[in-house]
Order: sequence, then C-alpha cells, then structure tokens
Amino acid sequence: DFRRHRVCRASCEFLDSIADSAVLNVEESNPALYMYIPELEEALRLRQQLNSLRGYLATCRQEDSLQLLTKRYNTYIH
Repeated sequence: DFRRHRVCRASCEFLDSIADSAVLNVEESNPALYMYIPELEEALRLRQQLNSLRGYLATCRQEDSLQLLTKRYNTYIH
C-alpha cells in the first residue's frame, strides 16, 4: 500500500531518514518480482546502467567525470 497516511512525528522523521536508503533487497526476498512489477524492472535496468556508467567514468582521467556521474545519478533518482 503506497498511499499516503497520517503518521506521528517520530514515524515521519524515521521515514524521511530512510527515504533514500534501500530498505528491502528484492534479490534476496523474491527476485521474480522484477518480472511482475514493471517499476521494479525499470529500477533494476537503471541501476545496471548507472553501474556501467560508473565503471566507464572511473577509468576516465577527466576531473569532470565524477561531476557528470553525480549529475546523471541525481537525474535518475529524482
């Protein structure tokens, strides 16, 4: 259930603190979910692309490569 619900302030602060963290490991829980939930499949595909991009930029000697990676990563996250 991903609908918004009212929560107490402490719960709200906790949820805000973990909003950008991985809470569940789908690979461990149920890897078949990727086949049934298109959003999870898309998230997996984007993570794989970002990891490939990170490897490429890590070999690049340009100073701007880290900034490019960060910008690209933030675009997908938000």
